[in-house]
Amino acid sequence: MIAAWIRARSDPRSLGLAFERSTNDYVRTYAARVARVSQPRLRGFLEGFIDLVFCHNNRWFLLDYKTNRLGPRAVDFAQSQLSETMFRHDYLLQYHLYTVALDRFLRQRVRGYAYERDFGGVVYLFVRGFDAQRTPTQGVYFHRPEQAVVQAISSVLNGEDLQ
Repeated sequence: MIAAWIRARSDPRSLGLAFERSTNDYVRTYAARVARVSQPRLRGFLEGFIDLVFCHNNRWFLLDYKTNRLGPRAVDFAQSQLSETMFRHDYLLQYHLYTVALDRFLRQRVRGYAYERDFGGVVYLFVRGFDAQRTPTQGVYFHRPEQAVVQAISSVLNGEDLQ
């Protein structure tokens, strides 16, 4: 019922406007891509599942595992490659939608929850990129979505127009 309600009000162009509110060039550049996402693809993201939510040092995080084959070399899982993969596979859209869902949940369930203080960020683990002999961040993508973008996406999902 809730998923159908959200789907009926989700418009890729409006989501693009929400991403344009970012002060991060990488996220703002993604806005044009979001605006062109097809309705069936968007519906798939709205029906997805968060792999893991955890609390560390009193901050909440989302974690998603990815098994993409980015290449045979360690450099294929460097931060620049991960950023490109996040963009190309629309994982930016995925984790922003997940962030909205978790933010809404935490507001209902955690007394005194405040996004800026209590939300730590999003972690994507590209497990094929892990290598104990290399840097511990290889194959790890991290980002903390801006509250303004999360609120704008939430408004779009509520059927509100962004101005």
